Amino acid sequence: AEGTSPPAIAALPDLTVGTDGFLCSGTVEFPPAEVNDDCSAVTVVPSWSFGSGFGPFPGVPAGTHLVTYTATDACNNSATTTFSVTVIDA
Repeated sequence: AEGTSPPAIAALPDLTVGTDGFLCSGTVEFPPAEVNDDCSAVTVVPSWSFGSGFGPFPGVPAGTHLVTYTATDACNNSATTTFSVTVIDA
């Protein structure tokens, strides 16, 4: 039936970001997600320990951080995908 299946959200590759200039932290901006759904408009919200949204997020410390994208359609079906962001002290 139409509108009963959750949105299909494409997996995202892990992201590696270098630190900014002489800082020990980096600025991270998330890529858009590719989503297919049979219901209608789909909202995608990335979230991680530094907040939600696509960014940019300045001042992210070096290390590996897990990001979850949640896609929710107008029928209230949702799906998630996760990937990691690694900030390296370049």
